[in-house]
Amino acid sequence: MVNARGSELRQLNYSALQERAKAPLEHGTVQGRRAKIGIIELPAPDGSIRVVVQGFMKGRWFFSGCSVALDGFYTFPDGRVAVMPDSEFNEFD
Repeated sequence: MVNARGSELRQLNYSALQERAKAPLEHGTVQGRRAKIGIIELPAPDGSIRVVVQGFMKGRWFFSGCSVALDGFYTFPDGRVAVMPDSEFNEFD
């Protein structure tokens, strides 16, 4: 779910991503468990937008908490898309 949403967002241009910044959380069900996806868009000093897709899913068992999945990238005004380094995901889990 998170990777699919990240792939869809990578296809949007810079302007479309800026307009989407205030999108609400998405709710759904994955393998019978409640899940939600949030999209965070942060402007970077170089003019790019850092896009992070966060997915949260209830644990399989009553006591197991929740699982978190992350995807992220940078998009630039000139149309370039760059991978977000793994080390930056620590800010979001």
